[in-house]
Amino acid sequence: MNGIKSLVTGDIGLDQADAGSGSDSNLRIMLVSADQSATATPKQTHAVRTDINATVSNYEITGTGYTTLGKPVVATVAFDSVGTPTAVEVSFAQTSWTSSTITARGAIIFYHAGSTPSASTDKLLAYLDFGANVSSSNGTFTVSVTTPLSIDNS
Repeated sequence: MNGIKSLVTGDIGLDQADAGSGSDSNLRIMLVSADQSATATPKQTHAVRTDINATVSNYEITGTGYTTLGKPVVATVAFDSVGTPTAVEVSFAQTSWTSSTITARGAIIFYHAGSTPSASTDKLLAYLDFGANVSSSNGTFTVSVTTPLSIDNS
C-alpha cells in the first residue's frame, strides 16, 4: 500500500509536532466484508480507496450501528530519532461500534487529506485481516490493533 510511503515521507500530514497527540482526525478505520478479503487481497500497488473499490464493488460492510466510512481512529506516532527520522511506529487506539449488528472480515485504515473523505484521494495505510468473519448482535464490535505499524526508511 503506497500510503505507507506517504506516511514515512510526511506527505499525509503526520509530523513530529503530531507525535503522540493522537489528534489527527483524518485517520479513519472502516470495516470490510469477506468478499474484500477473498477476492481483492490488498496489493502493494493499492494506493487509494478506489484501487480497492474498482476490484470489489461492495467491500464496505453495512449494518445497524455502522456508518459508511467507519470512524476516526486515534493514532499515536513515535519517531526513532530527533531531526530526520528513519523509522516511525504508529499505534492505533481501539475503535468500537456500540449497539451494533454487523459482520466484518477485516478493516482498512486510511487517511484523507481534505475536509471529507474522497475515495480517489484517500490514502490506504493498512489492511487488517481478522482471519474469519467477526460479528456483533446488538452489542459492541471492537477493533483492536495489537501490533503497531512499524516503518523503517533507513
